[in-house]
Amino acid sequence: MNPHGPNFKVISVLRKAFSFSAKFLFLLFLTGFYACNKPTPIGLEVQPSQDQIGVYVSDTSTVMAYTFRNDSLRSDETSLALLGSYVDPEFGKAEASFYTQLRLPTANVDFGTNPVLDSVIFTLGYKGTYYGDTNAVQTVEIYEMTEAMHLDSNYYSNSTFQTDPTPIGTATLKFTPNTVVVLDTDTADTLAPHIRIALDPAFGQKILAESGGPNLADNIAFQEFLKGLYVKVNNPSQSTGDGCIGYFNIINGVSGIDLHYSNDDADSLVYPITIGSFAARSNHFEHDYTGTIVEQHINGTAPDTNLLYLSAMAGVSAKIELPFIENWANNPKRSINRVELVMTLDNGSDVTFPAPLKVQLVGLDSAGAWTTLVDDAYSSQVYLDSRYFGGPLQDDNTYHFLITLHTNRILSGEIKNNGMVLVVSGNAISGSRLILNGPQSPLAGSRMKLKVTYTEF
Repeated sequence: MNPHGPNFKVISVLRKAFSFSAKFLFLLFLTGFYACNKPTPIGLEVQPSQDQIGVYVSDTSTVMAYTFRNDSLRSDETSLALLGSYVDPEFGKAEASFYTQLRLPTANVDFGTNPVLDSVIFTLGYKGTYYGDTNAVQTVEIYEMTEAMHLDSNYYSNSTFQTDPTPIGTATLKFTPNTVVVLDTDTADTLAPHIRIALDPAFGQKILAESGGPNLADNIAFQEFLKGLYVKVNNPSQSTGDGCIGYFNIINGVSGIDLHYSNDDADSLVYPITIGSFAARSNHFEHDYTGTIVEQHINGTAPDTNLLYLSAMAGVSAKIELPFIENWANNPKRSINRVELVMTLDNGSDVTFPAPLKVQLVGLDSAGAWTTLVDDAYSSQVYLDSRYFGGPLQDDNTYHFLITLHTNRILSGEIKNNGMVLVVSGNAISGSRLILNGPQSPLAGSRMKLKVTYTEF
């Protein structure tokens, strides 16, 4: 299990790594002079033979990679809640749900004399983005939690909580993330795009009956009285290629519960029960790879390893190894100027379910925990732009990562060559997946490769 999820270790030796590579920075300007595995001398006509420098490029270093199943990742208090399911022909079924507390916006809640419930509505605000086909029909179910969550606890993508077995609300619908909700056709009163689901009146009456009592005195008491909600989908008949993962902003003020009621003094009253950033919440993910090629790769029974499979929501990732990279240190007159890992999408694999706009490359420590690569830290802290390190999908359907500093640290003996892991960026708040050509792909131009630019003195 990766207990840190997307929160990787901060590498404390960043300054030392920068110092190690500083003397080679001027050589980066020479990388326009390429020769694939064949030396290309530079400045022969102006330099004495004993001072000549050759800059070369090699893409024949051994790269090994394989697909593995993630255990879990940290998924609490994320910026988005994920909900929905889809069935992928290669990856099988992926499903997202979430648990969340509710919060009172005021203390000592009193609904007045003789409050009478009109309705209780659950609202879930869209982020505006999604993954998959929004024309897919989804059945959403809402359950009351019977086990408490805590804001100061860590929860993971496989964490579960006890709930009442009977849903308090269900709705069959299509996700409409960019359609405003019209509340009143006469006044044209609208709200930002969101889902509205009527809940069991008994649930609303349960809250109304506590009016003026200790259970509504503050949020500590309220969250002990009402532990929270579990929101999931139930789509057993989804066909291959069908489905969608919706992205929801549950801390935007739109999401929560609206109690519609009246009392002896007024009609058409509404009391909102919110979620907000101070509510404990956690995404929950499930994957069923039964009968898929991904299952074969996980079990080691795939007929070949030409392709690599990655999926978000704590699905599958790729382990990348450079088993003979240390051999580059054997020549004392050789300096490594630039090391670039290049990978290409499998052609046509992104038609139904598109590839993510970004992937992430992380290191591994001796215990197998994910760590931030020094090149990533350098990109963010020095260049203030993560694109220097790499990760975004390019127009030619490739992903690139510069791992020069990481490689030089291995060659200098500062760190061990424990390999790297390639994951979907934003793993806990994305539903995407992708298929890459691996190092053994029969398509030579599309293979995962390591391009090393070096200088020999």
